[in-house]
Amino acid sequence: MRLVLCFLLLTLALCCYEANAKVCNAVMRESTIFIAGSEAQLEAELQKYDAPPEAVQAKLQVKRCVDKNLNVIEIGGMIAILLLSKKWQAPRQESASESMILATIPKHVYGKPK
Repeated sequence: MRLVLCFLLLTLALCCYEANAKVCNAVMRESTIFIAGSEAQLEAELQKYDAPPEAVQAKLQVKRCVDKNLNVIEIGGMIAILLLSKKWQAPRQESASESMILATIPKHVYGKPK
C-alpha cells in the first residue's frame, strides 16, 4: 500500500508541476457567502452554476447545520482566514493549460478575465 501511495505522489508531482495553491475567485466568493451570508444569498450564488435542486438543498442543509453549531467567534475566525488567504495570493500569469481550459468555460461561470 505504501508503494502505491509513493507512486501516486510521484505521478502527481510530475504531471501537475504547474499547479498552485491559488483559490479561484468563484470558490472564494461561494465560501465567504457560505460562512457569512444568508441562505437566500447562498441559494442565489448556487443558481449561477445551474446546480441541481438536490445539490442546492443539500448545501443549504449543511449551511443550516454549520450556522446552528458555530458561534460568532468561530465564524469571525473563518472569515478572517478567508480574507487573509485572498489578500496573500500573489498575482501570476495563467499557464497555457489554464488558458485552454478557461477558453472552454463560459465567462459568466468564472468571472471577468484579468
